[in-house]
Amino acid sequence: MSMPSRLASRTPWRLAGAAERRLTLRMTRPLPRAVDNLLVMLSQSADRSMLWVALAGASALVGGPRGRRAAHRGLLALAATSATVNGPMKLLAGRQRPAPRRRLRHMPRTTSFPSGHSASAFAFAVAATRELPEAGPALLPLAAGVAYSRVYLGVHYPSDVL
Repeated sequence: MSMPSRLASRTPWRLAGAAERRLTLRMTRPLPRAVDNLLVMLSQSADRSMLWVALAGASALVGGPRGRRAAHRGLLALAATSATVNGPMKLLAGRQRPAPRRRLRHMPRTTSFPSGHSASAFAFAVAATRELPEAGPALLPLAAGVAYSRVYLGVHYPSDVL
């Protein structure tokens, strides 16, 4: 194959796909058991948005009026995002999931792109933080942890959570 033919076969999509495969392999390498267990628990706690509902409840109970507004704003953003991402966006994209690297209690049955867990996590965290900025240093890394856990567990590709 001549040099121009090889370059022509390396379309941007192929290059991006190869880069994502390498990144996926790197992100799914086994970690120490304690970290592995923590990531499994974190991912499972975000199933059906239960982690965010619990945090909203805690914020509403102990956060006063601002905590209640943050909970309300976070849950509204979560509901709108979840309905959009887990419905029409997944149906339109139809991307197959990678082979899972770890066994979860509830294996996903929907398509891979976009990640509902990640979208809901960041929707809640950003919306709640807009009302209660001091919650940001806890909520945003927690959302990032959920997103990372989905790739680490092998149920999403990095671009699904991005």
